[in-house]
Amino acid sequence: MTRNILILITAVFCTLAASVARADTRVTVHDFYGPYADRVRDDIVNLLERQSGITIVSQAQVESTAEKLGVDPSSAEGRIALGRELQLSAWMTGVVKKRSGKLKLTVVVFDGAQHSLVGRTRLSGKTASKLSAEIKDHLWRKSRYAIMFATAPKGVGLAAGEGGTETAPSKI
Repeated sequence: MTRNILILITAVFCTLAASVARADTRVTVHDFYGPYADRVRDDIVNLLERQSGITIVSQAQVESTAEKLGVDPSSAEGRIALGRELQLSAWMTGVVKKRSGKLKLTVVVFDGAQHSLVGRTRLSGKTASKLSAEIKDHLWRKSRYAIMFATAPKGVGLAAGEGGTETAPSKI
């Protein structure tokens, strides 16, 4: 009897894991604040675009959908409405601060369905280039579980054919 229950639980877990692995995780990398915020945001978008199973929803699409819905994308209520409309699994934002001669980055991951905090990652570097290297080398390892297991709202969402993936900005 116990063996049958264990087999059933294993089968359910494997089925759930397979269905999660097949579905793309829709993520938006929204506003970052502080020194080098635009560069940091671009580095994070570039990193996430290289990850299998991640679809980046552009900041422009989030902003235009917010305008269409008449919601504030900076408020929790607005982000819940946008998550529902755009079927976002995760919403990333963050801040860069300069302290003691170092740039300190905090990246926060919110769940797309309820806008609840699912992860926070901190990285630092003495220069913007070193912080970029930290993002490239460590952010995915430290944040992937929060991103991959954040949940998208069920039910309503994008009409067929509405994409909105963001392309990486070119480096000059």
